[in-house]
Amino acid sequence: MTEEQRLFVADAQEIVERLQRDLEELRVARSEGRRRRELAAQVFRRIHTLKGSGASLVSKTSGGPYLGITTWRMGAFWEGRSVTH
Repeated sequence: MTEEQRLFVADAQEIVERLQRDLEELRVARSEGRRRRELAAQVFRRIHTLKGSGASLVSKTSGGPYLGITTWRMGAFWEGRSVTH
């Protein structure tokens, strides 16, 4: 494993641990509107950070074309478009 991969794994583990805590807090804060919105936003930011870090690592280790295709497919997925046709 390269140093960059080790750093990614360490960062990812920390993010996942924080996500677990945030999700538990989110479950408990079910009736607290403002706190719930803040926690939900934090969860999405953590997921976005993890996704971005992973994409960066993939692009550095497998080349840009893979990342471009993956990004295109994910964009289509989130927009509800089919990428198979």
